[in-house]
Order: sequence, then structure tokens, then C-alpha cells
Amino acid sequence: MPTYEVEVNGRNFLLEVDGVPARVGFYVLRYVDAKSPQEAAQAAVQAIWKHESLANVLNDRSDRPTIYAEDIIELSEVPQPDEVELGLSFYSEDDES
Repeated sequence: MPTYEVEVNGRNFLLEVDGVPARVGFYVLRYVDAKSPQEAAQAAVQAIWKHESLANVLNDRSDRPTIYAEDIIELSEVPQPDEVELGLSFYSEDDES
């Protein structure tokens, strides 16, 4: 089964940052074994929804956050465990126009 590198983007997350609610987005890479790019995207997005950093989302039901696969690459070599960064890279959406 091929291994895919999936770049995931999360948008519109209302989270507590330094004790204050803030609207943030994030990027993260996930490495997934899957039969197709579509299955890889689906598996990566599902895994991110369970990430501990997103456990306390403050959004109302009418203002839902989204997570989607932005880029999917089939790898010729499987990355080594020490090459894989698991953290989310957050950015502020409050500053966007």
C-alpha cells in the first residue's frame, strides 16, 4: 500500500490562546498508508479532528471550523519516525481581512 504525505489545513477554529478566545487556523503534515490519494486525505483529516490541541474548540454550531487536505503526494520512500513532525502549526485568522 502506498504512503502519502498529506498537507492538512484547518480554518476557523475558535480556541483559547493565552487565556483569550482567538480565531486560528493551522497547517500540519500527516503521513498515511492508503489505497488512493482520496483515502489518504480522508484518513489524515479524520486523524486531525482527534488531535489534543483541538479538544476545546469554542465555536458555535453555526460557525463550524473546517479541516481539509490541501496537498497530497505519493511518496517513493517512507519517512523515518525522526523525520515526522506531529505538531500543528497555528496562525491567527483574527488579523485576516
